[in-house]
Amino acid sequence: MGRCEPVAARSVEDVIVAEDPNTIAAVIVEPIGNTGGIITPTVEYFQMLRDICTRRNVLLIFDEIITGIAKTGNMFAAQTYGVTPDILCLGKGISNGALPLAAMMTREDLATSFDGEQTDAKFFAHGHTFAGNPLASAVGIAVLEEILEKRSLSKGNPSRRVSATPARGLETDGSGSRDSWQRNSVRCRTGA
Repeated sequence: MGRCEPVAARSVEDVIVAEDPNTIAAVIVEPIGNTGGIITPTVEYFQMLRDICTRRNVLLIFDEIITGIAKTGNMFAAQTYGVTPDILCLGKGISNGALPLAAMMTREDLATSFDGEQTDAKFFAHGHTFAGNPLASAVGIAVLEEILEKRSLSKGNPSRRVSATPARGLETDGSGSRDSWQRNSVRCRTGA
């Protein structure tokens, strides 16, 4: 482990402690910083960050708008780092950039906290201009099928030194089949 990982991770924890963990909802990270110049943290950093968020009861959110959907040799950068975030945000790659499409994936217990009727006052109420678009959804399904059927993930050879075992909850059985992905993936809710 390099010297920067503990310092950077402790800096995040220091802020959480200084602000009071009970007032921090989440830490949001982009696994590979794009705007600043393709900044690639280490596996150790993300594992430390996961541990800090778990100990402090703070959600860890991965913004994988750029890195998600097979950009790192795995379906998600979270898998590349061996970390399971509480929430994972996807976009761009999910439709191969062809149409506006995004998704949010979360842990089962977080997803079910929104289950209910309108009278329960706990449902997830939102509306967006492009929500539930059937054409964009069909494109997203086609992109995922293409990746899984051609086993593109197993052919990927990321030009990065990052390598880890699949993160718990994000792994497949190795067959690359669509069914294996659906059986083993985290629960995904759409706005449709």
